[in-house]
Amino acid sequence: MGLQFSWIHKKDGFRAGYPQNMEHLIDLLFIFGLNLYYINFLIDMIPAPLTTYCDGCLLKIHSVCGSSQKRLREMGLREGACVKMVKNSEDLIVRLDTCRIGLCRDIATNILAIPTSA
Repeated sequence: MGLQFSWIHKKDGFRAGYPQNMEHLIDLLFIFGLNLYYINFLIDMIPAPLTTYCDGCLLKIHSVCGSSQKRLREMGLREGACVKMVKNSEDLIVRLDTCRIGLCRDIATNILAIPTSA
């Protein structure tokens, strides 16, 4: 059974990639009286694939998985690295320090990140 994904409106754009059961968690948080600010804060603490973030987002890499993880780490895309999403379309472009790195969606799915501030 595949996961059903939904869109969650964020202040800085839309972020896809949350499984359907995440909506149920959000409903429960509302029931217990947490407002939207705290819910967005909690959601931002959950690592998500690079493919789920919008252009311009500042991200901190949480983990790198998959068969290309060694090569990605050699390029600087390792745990704790801060990147900026330059373009998220068919292929992704992220900025790491002064370099721009292009990634195919299959590889970018294996890189989990969380939003960060400047």
